[in-house]
Amino acid sequence: MQKNSKTQYIKISCINSGSSGNCYILEDDRKIILDLGVRWKYIQRAVDFDYSQIDFALASHGHKDHSIAVKDAIRNGIQCYGMHNMCTPLKEKAWTSIGSWKVLPIPVKHTNADGSECPNQAFIVQKNAHRLLYMTDWQFCKYRLNSLHINHFLIAVNYSENPEGENRDHVLHGHASLDTVKDFLMTNMTADTRSIIACHLSDQNADPEKIYQELVDIAPDGCLVDIAEKGKVFNLE
Repeated sequence: MQKNSKTQYIKISCINSGSSGNCYILEDDRKIILDLGVRWKYIQRAVDFDYSQIDFALASHGHKDHSIAVKDAIRNGIQCYGMHNMCTPLKEKAWTSIGSWKVLPIPVKHTNADGSECPNQAFIVQKNAHRLLYMTDWQFCKYRLNSLHINHFLIAVNYSENPEGENRDHVLHGHASLDTVKDFLMTNMTADTRSIIACHLSDQNADPEKIYQELVDIAPDGCLVDIAEKGKVFNLE
């Protein structure tokens, strides 16, 4: 993809990221919501109670830490797409134009706490000179995406240490390790990659400093690397 002659930025506002809930606002001249895993009041405050600038929301899957506010969003006139049972499904592996945005859903592996399959999608979102991949709660992705020349990766790195505790099996079989994320990025980064933002880190099993440093080590020159945390804002070129 070619850059516009005039530099344009796209903004990610992190409402929350982690086991307690996940929600991000992606903004150019308009806004969309990536996952609705926080109480509606927090989304309301993030957009200053002005829903007119929100074109739609995307819900990766039905677990509450990604979808608890779907019903509220729909009640307030926001169209929701994705894998939650109240959302409008999008055709997988096919681009859909929604207003001035384009969305490409990609199926990724995830599980429920009992080990059963949990339908889950990553989303590639395109707006102007930007292509962003949002991929969360994934054990693996079987698709090569390097031909899509993704500019920005907002990607879950759930654990960097050996998982412990009663949810160990669920963590291992439904989420991505740091090594898995690195392998995925090494396969799918290109010269067009401009940012890598790690999200949805486990409170128990993730070392943010280790994750940050190991992602810096593999990132292309000039690429922003950071960790999504509540309240952080990223202005991406």
